[in-house]
Order: sequence, then C-alpha cells, then structure tokens
Amino acid sequence: MTDDEVKEALEALAEENHKIMRRAAIEADRRYAEAAQKKGMARAPEDSDGPSEP
Repeated sequence: MTDDEVKEALEALAEENHKIMRRAAIEADRRYAEAAQKKGMARAPEDSDGPSEP
C-alpha cells in the first residue's frame, strides 16, 4: 500500500468509527431516558398514597 492508500483507509475507518460512536451515543441517550421514565413511574404509586406524615 502506498502512503496515500493508507491515509485513505485510515480516513474511512475514522469516518466509520464516528458513525458507530454517534449511533452508540444516541442509543445510550434513549436507554437512559427510558430508565429515567421507568424510575419515575415506579415512584408514582408511593406519591399517590399521600404524605407519609400523619
């Protein structure tokens, strides 16, 4: 491989890596939001019972 071919291959790999990392970040954000929503829902029944103090 020539230096130019190596450079092109590395640039292609970097671009593909960027796409993968972006998809992973989007998926992580989605999972975090789902978990936060579930956690919020899990607390809802406790809150609906009213205050714990008499």
